[in-house]
Amino acid sequence: MTTSSLPSRQRSCTLFGTLPPASITAACAFGNKMTLKATLSQAQVALGPVTNCSQLILMLPDIPPLKQALAQRLRAAFRQRVNAYMGVLNEAPRYYIKEGRRVVTIRPDGQVDETELKEASAETSIGFDEVPHLSMQDRLAKLDEAAREMARQISEHAFGQINEAVDRVGNVVDAGGKPLSPEVYLEVIEKVQLDFDANGKPSQLTVVIPPGMEERAKEVTDALEHEPEYSRRYREIIDKKRMEWRDREAARKLVG
Repeated sequence: MTTSSLPSRQRSCTLFGTLPPASITAACAFGNKMTLKATLSQAQVALGPVTNCSQLILMLPDIPPLKQALAQRLRAAFRQRVNAYMGVLNEAPRYYIKEGRRVVTIRPDGQVDETELKEASAETSIGFDEVPHLSMQDRLAKLDEAAREMARQISEHAFGQINEAVDRVGNVVDAGGKPLSPEVYLEVIEKVQLDFDANGKPSQLTVVIPPGMEERAKEVTDALEHEPEYSRRYREIIDKKRMEWRDREAARKLVG
């Protein structure tokens, strides 16, 4: 906080505030056009005239619209980091539920599944002693830690719900402790419902594997592409899935 004594002929001034960074500078001119500026970035927001300039206290102004804008930017950054840490789940379709405590899903065979909503939360704190020295990068780092924790909770709950659903309908392939192989992969594809585009090309299939299995997964996909027996069986499965998809589309159009 700084106190400035101004000549008596400086009868009025206008105070301006802007967005961060941290430095504040003051510029004064004599006469009726004298102005004080609190320069925090490029955009300036007029706060109105100051009529008594004989003793003027220069301090950081409270600007509610600025606070709201910064809060929106930080919330957006937080959501982006959560989505990034969720990985493959970030590609799944999303539906916003504005009321209620559960989700009811009716399967094509008439089976009804109920899913309870689960809260995901994360906390971060900033001590008073940290505030004077905390940079924007430090603030974003704290948000990043909270985003990682939030994504972990959401992912664990989502995969838990998926496991429960596939166990309930028996859509599970148990390799019996054996490593991932082309045979296991083909058996999994047999149990997956695939969609196709208008040209009959299968939609992109995403496979989630544990850490450390990347090389083995690559060996399996290479075998499906280059070994004749596995390639033939894979094409047969895709052809079968394509016919199932066409039947579903024809039934959907007839009902519609």
